[in-house]
Amino acid sequence: MKNSIIKTLTIGILILALPLMALAVNDVTLNGNASFELDTTDTSTTKTITGLNGGVVTQLDIDTTYIDVTLDNASDITFNNDGSVYFNAVVQSGAGSTITPACPTSLIRLISTGNTVVRLTLTTAAPSCVGGGSPSYVCGNGACEAGENATSCPADCSTGGGGGGGGGGGGGGGSGTSSTSNTRTSSTASKISTITGTQKFSRPVEFKSAVITVDTDAGTKTATATGKGTLTIKPNSKSTISLLIPESTDVEGLIDWDGKINPPLIRSNNIISKTEGDAIKDSSDRLLYKNIDTVILVGSDKSSLKFTNKVKLKIPVKSDNESVLNIYSSEDGKVWKKEGSGTVKDSKIIFETDHLTYFALEKTDEISTPIAKVVAKTTGFTDISGHWAKSYIESIAGRGIVNGKTSTTFAPNDNITRAELTKIAVEALFTDSEINDCLTTYTLPEWTYIYFRDVSSNAWYADYVCVAKMNGIVQGVNGNFMPNTSITRAAALKILLEATGFSDITSNFTQNYSSNSSWAYAFFPDVLMSEWFAKYVAYAKDYNIVGGYGDGNFKPGNNITRAEVAKVVMKILDLIE
Repeated sequence: MKNSIIKTLTIGILILALPLMALAVNDVTLNGNASFELDTTDTSTTKTITGLNGGVVTQLDIDTTYIDVTLDNASDITFNNDGSVYFNAVVQSGAGSTITPACPTSLIRLISTGNTVVRLTLTTAAPSCVGGGSPSYVCGNGACEAGENATSCPADCSTGGGGGGGGGGGGGGGSGTSSTSNTRTSSTASKISTITGTQKFSRPVEFKSAVITVDTDAGTKTATATGKGTLTIKPNSKSTISLLIPESTDVEGLIDWDGKINPPLIRSNNIISKTEGDAIKDSSDRLLYKNIDTVILVGSDKSSLKFTNKVKLKIPVKSDNESVLNIYSSEDGKVWKKEGSGTVKDSKIIFETDHLTYFALEKTDEISTPIAKVVAKTTGFTDISGHWAKSYIESIAGRGIVNGKTSTTFAPNDNITRAELTKIAVEALFTDSEINDCLTTYTLPEWTYIYFRDVSSNAWYADYVCVAKMNGIVQGVNGNFMPNTSITRAAALKILLEATGFSDITSNFTQNYSSNSSWAYAFFPDVLMSEWFAKYVAYAKDYNIVGGYGDGNFKPGNNITRAEVAKVVMKILDLIE
């Protein structure tokens, strides 16, 4: 269960959401085709960084709302991010510059033929753009809307590209879903050599040459990433499609592999022949175009990739929940091999494989009965219709993490007790065997109480308290657990985050928050930096697990409701998965 998430802010390579508190206000001066990284923990007023393309950054400072960029002659700079920040570029002085697109966007290119100062205004709220009398639209939100095109908004209206490596029957084709969030907004790869903790990238990744070995006799390249952790790759931050690579995994490609792993991208079904279908290995059947739900390409355009451990793919599909889809793979997009099958849950298929290439998901007439029963149960809650947390409640109930108060009521606005919250945390983040074996492994049969004076060994929550206590998630107060006491938002957040095993909660707070002596609060005016829960609130806000109330406060002392717990749990699971 021990994971960590490393947060890095970069410009040119990647920009994550800026902390909503003041940093020093300076400028960024760029010469030539500069590409560089910036870590916000460095607040020095001047710094020199040599860009990847030979450009030099001579000054850098960032405010929470804008960056001033001085472009020298022949500068050509692209600012790109994971979709959580939007740029609006306005020329402050000078001439001879081109800004593409003109609309506020999460990806913007600045070209200058003379000395020009451009101010990039930053916002985390998707801005509207009105051009030439056309309707208002948002560039950079992952949807290609009316008024946008590949020129005015390449971030949303990418035309995709060839499928690479063959393309059987109908050919490679472009992405059939450019209007969805599952379109890649950047082809610039983040170079990596170490995977430490839980890392997520909203773009391709590329292993540095230092960790790649070449076997000329076998005609292969193998990347061995040092460190210990998992790696998740998505086309952009809003994507519902993703690839997860587990720790201690080596990657092997053919000799011409460039070391890159592209995120999974949805391709057109036209890769399957419309007239005859495509061949299936070791079968007289054909893979028919009319039966295809989704086709993806993942890994590399240059080579199929093999892994020493199985990787996990999460793919959004069109088929109904509980439908069974057959899973096929192909190295050339012409001949397919059946890999198995999977059940649609929450409008997606999740499966594991030891190689990356083309995958096609074939519709069947089968229905998975057990999951259908669970979903039928969750839709029976009559008191969540129209509730803001309805989708979160149905998701955690459908996973068996939480039950309703009755078969038809969930009571979303009721407070939750410490025992109930502990059960939810353990059910969501530990395996059945860890839960079932805890009392047997770590307690004695003659024990009347489990670790706390008020936790009876035959209480319904004894197993969950055992797991939480043995993993350092709960400590109790003066020897008591107080299972039936309502729990505050701050205490609930601590338990849920500690249950994840994220190992960088403290370091994230120390490096990005408490180290700045001028900051009194962590995101919210009612969360003082000195409070014990500040590190948990800062971490959860950084990774979009929690938000504040309408008045801007977090209200850590308020009792947390069942609906609020449902949202936090699903946000954590989305982050991990």
